[in-house]
Amino acid sequence: STLPSISCNEADLRGLKLENGFWERAELNKANLSGVQWSGAQLSGAQLKSARLVGADLSDANLTGVDFSGADLTEVNFKGANLTQAILDQTILDRADFTGALLEGVLINDARGETVNMSETKLNKARFTRCKLPNIKLNKAEMSEVHCSLVDAPHADLRLITAEYTAWRECGLMNASLQGARLDHSSWIESTLRGAT
Repeated sequence: STLPSISCNEADLRGLKLENGFWERAELNKANLSGVQWSGAQLSGAQLKSARLVGADLSDANLTGVDFSGADLTEVNFKGANLTQAILDQTILDRADFTGALLEGVLINDARGETVNMSETKLNKARFTRCKLPNIKLNKAEMSEVHCSLVDAPHADLRLITAEYTAWRECGLMNASLQGARLDHSSWIESTLRGAT
């Protein structure tokens, strides 16, 4: 097996300026990375389980396959980042900004977050399970073949999404905005759309 490039489990790296750094396959489990400046960094395959990244800048970073399980991603800037097949199990996503990010095949399970911004993202083949995401912004997102189960997302902004062949199972989308959404061949099994427009 390949050795990790860097092992910094439980390290305190708060506020460091690490733009465009090479951190592929790094082990940063339980590390304190709050406020880290990691824009444009290479972090594919890194382990960030239970890490604290409050207010970190990961814009335009390569986060392919990164495991963020249990991480606190409050107010993280993920704008333009590549999170293809990343794992976001049991994450805190309050006010995280993923605008324009690539999130294809991402797994988001048991996550919670107030006012998460996923506008203009590519979420094709992503899976959302048991998430509490009130006021999530998904406007103009591409989310074909996405599976959403037990997602509680009242007041979700789903305007102009492209969500073909998407399955919404037991989702709470009360008062969601759906104007201009393309939902061809999507299924809504036991989902609530009361008050949606």
